[in-house]
Amino acid sequence: PEDKAGAGGSRAGGGIDIGEGLEEKALLSYEGVGEAGERPLSVAVTEYHFILLFEGRVRIVNRINEKVAHEEVLEGNFRGKPLGLCRDESAQVCYLYSTEGLYSFEIRNEGQNIWRNYLDKGLYEPALSFARTVDQRNHIYNKKAARELSHGRYVEAARVYSNVCGQPSFEEICLKFIEVGQFAGLQTFLQERLKKMSQQERTQATMISTWLTEIYLDAINEANVKHGK
Repeated sequence: PEDKAGAGGSRAGGGIDIGEGLEEKALLSYEGVGEAGERPLSVAVTEYHFILLFEGRVRIVNRINEKVAHEEVLEGNFRGKPLGLCRDESAQVCYLYSTEGLYSFEIRNEGQNIWRNYLDKGLYEPALSFARTVDQRNHIYNKKAARELSHGRYVEAARVYSNVCGQPSFEEICLKFIEVGQFAGLQTFLQERLKKMSQQERTQATMISTWLTEIYLDAINEANVKHGK
């Protein structure tokens, strides 16, 4: 069977699995994280990464996108033959022990770019939960709204766009729906934005309310014409 690395426990075929009884199970293929036919000597697991110890280096692999995030060559002050890894979760430190010494490296800001990893996989809600800035959240909302538009889900896209603070501007978002004749989407966007406005935004709230009234009146007139009234 194909060699795999995961989050703990032995597995037949020379791989490592995450074990029984866990809610989220995943396997990481050794192929792509080691040289051809090379297996790690030891594996440690953090919240978002696998730490793999090889004969002459340590590789950090992102658990979400399965890409190598960092590699540390064992040279310079390193002495002896590497034997294994051990993680101290409370101190956020991982230890590497060899035949001649014990070495440590700290785990810092591990979740800093996790939002982008989730976004690249199209997992918008987890991405939002890890976003730390307004710009990051806007980037996620824009990506999600663009996907909804590309699938013709204009009302859902409007709901997503209503969360954007910054770019694209209010006017640019409105034009996206007007240009394709999607007034239901426009109406939803205006309604959602109106709900989110504060008392200090009275001028824009009045403008949106007036625009919504015009849309409702146009819809009523169109219905009357259609039914011959």
